[in-house]
Amino acid sequence: MNKAIKFAAAVAAAILSFAACEKSEDNQVSMTVNVKMPADFPVSSPTFSGDVTITNTTMDKSYTTKAVNGVAKFSKVYQGVYDILVSDAMTADEFKTAAPELASGYDILLNGNASNIQVVKGDNANVAEIQLTWSVKSDLLLSRMYTNGTKNNAGSSVNYPKYWEIYNNTDGTIYLDGLCIAQAHGNSTSKTPCELYTKYQKEATYASRIARLEGTHGVTKNIPLEGGKSIVIAWNAHNFIVPEDTEGAKDKCTMNVDLSNADYEIESTAFFWNKFGDNANVPNLKAAYDCMPNAGFLQMIQAVYIFFATEEEIDGWETGTDATSYTTASQQNWKAKRVPNEIIIDAVETAKTGVAQQKRIPDALDAKPVESLQNMGIIFNRKIQYIAADGRKVLQDTNNSSNDFVAVGSSDPDNYDGSHLVIKNYDAPEIQPGYKNAK
Repeated sequence: MNKAIKFAAAVAAAILSFAACEKSEDNQVSMTVNVKMPADFPVSSPTFSGDVTITNTTMDKSYTTKAVNGVAKFSKVYQGVYDILVSDAMTADEFKTAAPELASGYDILLNGNASNIQVVKGDNANVAEIQLTWSVKSDLLLSRMYTNGTKNNAGSSVNYPKYWEIYNNTDGTIYLDGLCIAQAHGNSTSKTPCELYTKYQKEATYASRIARLEGTHGVTKNIPLEGGKSIVIAWNAHNFIVPEDTEGAKDKCTMNVDLSNADYEIESTAFFWNKFGDNANVPNLKAAYDCMPNAGFLQMIQAVYIFFATEEEIDGWETGTDATSYTTASQQNWKAKRVPNEIIIDAVETAKTGVAQQKRIPDALDAKPVESLQNMGIIFNRKIQYIAADGRKVLQDTNNSSNDFVAVGSSDPDNYDGSHLVIKNYDAPEIQPGYKNAK
């Protein structure tokens, strides 16, 4: 190539590069997010000064900046459709200063989000507003879930091996008598929002199913859980690694987990269906309520939460139906229980990657779901925030599952060794960057 050709090529490349840069810059705009403190906070409370994150859902590109006096400004972002997420925390003392009439003596969490925000060119455009909600920081946490299915040795889906781990995130003993685990009502794959969520998310979370431990919280003390310890609740307390001849080939799966020694299993009843029957060596969570007969306990695409309640309280709660996201006549008769938000201790929602999911958990309890693929042996591990001086792992809790959990697994089940499917083992959760060991 002679010098003239080389020079022409260089000029052409420079022009193209400049044009691309100019085009890219033309596509960038400014955006402002106004963050308001919770509606029940007094007007005199301090303005929000935490991080605000916006995500371009088309480009999968995120920007984070700190709000000043409740205003977060982004100077150069690409046009497109954005999700906005705000998560922060207050100590008990900060909460008392900000809202003395609401102060509970506990640390609290602040959350807010918005979806499908259009960011375009134009004067006085691209201003979004987020109203925060608050909730008490939990002592008991849903720390691990294995629920969204895997593949058996024949390549077919297997959904029976499910478990939920509940962790005591304190240094003291918590008694679990009367603890309930519930499935939030709502069709996770429907394009129509759950009617009950849309109407009542500020007051209640409706439950399709509730299972309950024996006893009464604060009265009986038969089920202690020490600080830094956990319990595992299995749907089927069965060994899914070593198949039995009676199960048939479709249940043989070498990449699963042995749940035969779980701490509890869901009671097997006509409604709380259990393919493998009762494990006499594992105590049951009693079936307290079910409005979805002939289906397994809890869906793969989860929305699950925990709380304390008596059988009498559950029986006395109102019910509601969702005729918008459930379309058949029988489904529209399913009557979900109205669980008051103020008694919910912790909630976790998951969603299928790349598919728009309708939320079933109020933003104050879980601002955004953690995403994963289905039927891939995925386990959801809550992240470790720091290691206490006594060696106890303190888990992250921001009431935002997309922040708090990591989905661990493999997109290739044939090469998956199942090593993380070890119950009561905290090797897999990520320790957050910059954590400090307590002194």
